[in-house]
Amino acid sequence: MKGHVSKFIFAFLVLGLVLVPIAKNFAQDSPQAPQPEATAEMAPAEASAPSTAAGAFSRHADAVVLKGEEVPEFAGVVEDEIRVFAAKNGKLEPIPCQMDERNQWGEFVVVKGKNALPDEDNGKLDDNDEIVFLTRDIGAKVAKDQWPSGYKKAYEVEVTDPLTSAKGYAYVMSYATASAAPAKSPADYVSYEEQGDGLMKATNYELGFLKVTSGLDYNHLLVTKAAGGDGINHFDKLKVRVMQNVKRGFTLGIPTRLDRTEKNFLVKVFGYKDGPVRVLRVMKTNLQLFWKLPAPGSTVNSVLYPEWIEWPVPINLPFKPSWAFYNIELDISHDHAFKATDGVKVYSSMANRWDLVDGKMSPGETAENKADRKGGYYGWDASSIGAGAGFYTVRMPKSFSTTLIGLYSDDAESGVEPEYYKGDGNNKNRPEWIKGALPLAGGRFINWNDVGKGIHAVFFYHFYPPFYKPGKEKEFLDIIDHPIRVVVQ
Repeated sequence: MKGHVSKFIFAFLVLGLVLVPIAKNFAQDSPQAPQPEATAEMAPAEASAPSTAAGAFSRHADAVVLKGEEVPEFAGVVEDEIRVFAAKNGKLEPIPCQMDERNQWGEFVVVKGKNALPDEDNGKLDDNDEIVFLTRDIGAKVAKDQWPSGYKKAYEVEVTDPLTSAKGYAYVMSYATASAAPAKSPADYVSYEEQGDGLMKATNYELGFLKVTSGLDYNHLLVTKAAGGDGINHFDKLKVRVMQNVKRGFTLGIPTRLDRTEKNFLVKVFGYKDGPVRVLRVMKTNLQLFWKLPAPGSTVNSVLYPEWIEWPVPINLPFKPSWAFYNIELDISHDHAFKATDGVKVYSSMANRWDLVDGKMSPGETAENKADRKGGYYGWDASSIGAGAGFYTVRMPKSFSTTLIGLYSDDAESGVEPEYYKGDGNNKNRPEWIKGALPLAGGRFINWNDVGKGIHAVFFYHFYPPFYKPGKEKEFLDIIDHPIRVVVQ
């Protein structure tokens, strides 16, 4: 009997190791996790249009991320000694930029917040740190004799659109001291406010953890007036559901189904970095098992740009999940807070169809819950009530060989299995703030039998283009499917 009990306890500990890193609303950048060649985003809608000085280069939604190792002569430079210039009206002028540090484990260094992480090297640039600026601000090529004087070291950055071969340029320069550097660009595209567990404000959206069940689930998500929204929150919360059966060899032969929600996470926010180009937020999560026993924790980072959000989630599996579990399902979804009479529509790229949110599940909507949506996206349009629109997508590595199917509900009371997707009612196991919120949309990861141990980096993306309508997706999807090429010289 003692051996069986030990196996049972071990199964719960194994569960924690499997599920800790599934926090969709943050991004963990572990040292082993693969990083995208370039992250990206779009410039604020109320700002000026992208410079025509870039000629045929028209990709204004990307960001350029330079690693410290790409600018070796900048080693030891601090952020205030760095400037990035681009041609504006034939003259090089400073553009918004920032330097973000990573520690020896690849995590972002954040020095603001209640539990801020320490700075290891006094803010000096090293190989894994990053200099970031936006492609909307880059310009035409400029001869070296036209560069501004006074800099210590400098690099020309050539950015190429792989689809058109069009090029744009920026010039990164360091100075002997911060006082020797010219004035910074006054533009600031994003901000972070210490409300609740954090409120991020960008030109085209806001995302906040103002009322949470664990700190994992955000409940504030809106499109600003600058992007065609009304600046009002029409969102209930993020929902995370993990369902799986423990193999009977670990449970004394007793059938055991383990369901977990976002409320089962213990969350500690370390801090944030509020730069002019992007906001970084670092936190630690522990999955709460039984008797409030926490599983081993995971440090995760979120990266928020002016008009889009990137959440790379490295799922670290120390063993093959099907070794201990079966019927594994992971659901990640947005529970919006619209009414059936609002005239809101939801778009599915898999079905290439808009569906009216009317409180009733049509046959087409029901079919979405069985459709493979790998590589697809869904969008929502609440312009009928002036609330704006946006769209979301997921990218998975080949190693993470689950099947991603649609997860959609237009009827809060009929629900989507499992039961706790329904409205609140009197059931405390349904973490939800707004009863009858519509619609619920996201994805369900199933078929875990072929997923092996290792680190599987799954990328989640939010996009909030200004006045979004179907057809605008390509310029944003190209960011991740056809990333810009960057050459530093």
